[in-house]
Amino acid sequence: MPAELRHGILGAGGIGGLMGACLARFGAPVTLIVRRESLPNYPRKLRLESAFGNVEVDVSVAAEVPPVDVLWITVKATELESALAAITNPDSVQASFRC
Repeated sequence: MPAELRHGILGAGGIGGLMGACLARFGAPVTLIVRRESLPNYPRKLRLESAFGNVEVDVSVAAEVPPVDVLWITVKATELESALAAITNPDSVQASFRC
């Protein structure tokens, strides 16, 4: 995985936090997209503790999707519609993949 890919994570809970920590651990720039009201107090670090070792990495945090190469959407299914509606600048995403 090239380190120059910029990753945005919309939904930084368990799955999004795990993905973000792993990506950042290997040098990829990661931005967590959070609710605007959470932004001032949201930590700028992710900490992953596992039987394979502990990792603490720095990440960026934003209230809107910044210019990214990959946008990971890891919200709960019940929150998907509102999460997608909150993307006010869809042109900031360079590529999208659907499964």
